[in-house]
Amino acid sequence: MDETVSNWCEVVEKAAYELGVTITRKICDQFKIHVKELLVWNEKMNLTAITDPMEIAIKHFVDSSILASYIEKNQRMLDMGSGGGFPGLVIGVQRPDVKITLVDASRKKVAFLQHVIRKLGLINTIAIHARIEKMGQNERFDVITCRAFASLDEIVHLAKFLLSSTGSILAMRGYVTQEEEKNIRKNGLVQKFKKIEYQLPIENAKRTLVQIRLFEK
Repeated sequence: MDETVSNWCEVVEKAAYELGVTITRKICDQFKIHVKELLVWNEKMNLTAITDPMEIAIKHFVDSSILASYIEKNQRMLDMGSGGGFPGLVIGVQRPDVKITLVDASRKKVAFLQHVIRKLGLINTIAIHARIEKMGQNERFDVITCRAFASLDEIVHLAKFLLSSTGSILAMRGYVTQEEEKNIRKNGLVQKFKKIEYQLPIENAKRTLVQIRLFEK
């Protein structure tokens, strides 16, 4: 990232504050390490289609940071399809108390995630190469997150074998269609479905966070 973008952290902190999220300078300094590595590695592989640092600040970091307040202390979290680390790595920086497993089907993306984890010294965050549907079911997670990953119905069916009996899904979406909502409500698995709609500062882009709780198995 060009060092002339000196106010990057100011933009992140202010935009997050507008959404009710507090980002300290210490946290943002770690975000800057992440974004610098993201842009370097992105020249060799497809980690993000967004390459402008300020746009990345809002659409990736500020957007992902919203999840932090929806995760309880010391929970076990699984991030499906972590890609460039959104939202998983962002939460790892914000919430070092949370034990986080990042999963992606791309070996190259997992190598990137592992590299950034080492750079940031995130001792409670790991990245593994796997397909969600082929993961073992020995470990259950308190919260499963994903961002622009799949249809809500598919997310539920992938997550149901990995979610603890009292766990919840936090799915980050641009929007939720009426058909998606209808399908998810009638599949017989969902006990609670809640949409939290918000708008990203500066970009004025609409976003939706979906909270899903399944019936206990």
